[in-house]
Order: sequence, then structure tokens, then C-alpha cells
Amino acid sequence: MGSVLGRGWSPTKRQYRFLRFGLAILLVTSPALAYVSGYGQPSYRYESVEIRPTDGGFEHDRDRSFVEGFEGLGCYGWERSRLCLLERELVDRNYTYDDPPGVFDSPGERYTYVDGRFYERIHEGRYDDVTVGLRPVSSREVLDAIARDVDHLEPPLQRVVPDGTGTVHRDLDATGRIVRYEGSHYAIYRADYSEPGSYIPSLFAFLAGFGLLARALRDELRG
Repeated sequence: MGSVLGRGWSPTKRQYRFLRFGLAILLVTSPALAYVSGYGQPSYRYESVEIRPTDGGFEHDRDRSFVEGFEGLGCYGWERSRLCLLERELVDRNYTYDDPPGVFDSPGERYTYVDGRFYERIHEGRYDDVTVGLRPVSSREVLDAIARDVDHLEPPLQRVVPDGTGTVHRDLDATGRIVRYEGSHYAIYRADYSEPGSYIPSLFAFLAGFGLLARALRDELRG
């Protein structure tokens, strides 16, 4: 066989069979190894950014705007719904309705952002005589109220908070969620997405390994 693994050294027949058998096993298991390593799966890169309260809103250390909105806070970021426009009329006074318009149904977000200020939404009463309005609140109060403990995140995203970034192979939607960590507040957002790679190389490796393994077993049985 000549020198294979080193100058002046040739494997014995037994060593050759052992090496061939090992290579066959490696090729056959390559699809599983590729899966464990994340090859062939989509990649989602998440980042964390510290959120700090200011007089006119929140500030963060990102140059670009990543805010699509925060859980528990309406009309902040890119959101511009009909309710956001109508709430400007509630800044100076409350309104009481016998049968309030559907747009004023109790919203899911407790707080809203109108013309550079934060407000707590007032929605009192049921059916008849429903009062809607806005109560001014500070950005610190809003941030403390909408933030959750970091334990509410899935474990891979919990590690993103102190590390600043992390990559996982499934979509862990946490867009708009603010968490508390060591006395500070952080938002998690998906910064990048990569398409999955092809499994075809692993498939060819599996077929080649299967053929090599079958030949190795046949030779072993023949002695």
C-alpha cells in the first residue's frame, strides 16, 4: 500500500481495515453530526440593547432604529394606528360615552406614547358610562411597569442579555420584550437571519459511508 500515514510506515491489513471501518462510521453519521453542529438549519442572531428612560422617551446604544414597539406600550416606535391618532384628543380631557366607539375598547397595552410623552390609559366602567382618558406618567414608571424578569425569556435568549449577542437555530420571537437584568433594562431583538444550508453534501457522505461500511463488513466476513 506504500506509505500512507507517515514516511516509511505502511499499515497492516488489520490496521487498514480498522481505519476504513472508522472512516465509514464517520461518513454514515455525518448527517447527525451536521444537525448537532447546526449545519443545514436556519440561523437567527439575536442582540440585546440596554434601554434607559429619558424625558422624551427611551434611549439606547444603537444608531439605527430597531424599535417595532414594546410589549405593554402602544403607539411607540413604528406603530401608527387609528387609536394612536385619536388619543391625541384625550391628552387634555377625559371623555365619557354611553356607548363608546369600538376603537376605544380596552386596549391590550396599559401605556401609550403621544407627542413625546408617556401616558397611562384610563378605561373605566363597562357597557354604559365608559370613561376614557390619559394620565401622564414618567418614562421610568413605564419602563419599570412593562419590564419582565429575565427568567421570562427562553434559556438561549437569557444568555443573550449579558453576552450582547447570540445565535440559535430556531425563531425565538422576543421582539418588543423588555427585561430586567442586574438593575438595568434590556430589549431583545432579532438582528440577522441566515437561510439553512444544503443537506446534499451530508447525504452523499452518508451514501459513500454506507457503501464503504458494507464493503468493510463483507471483507471482514471473508476473513
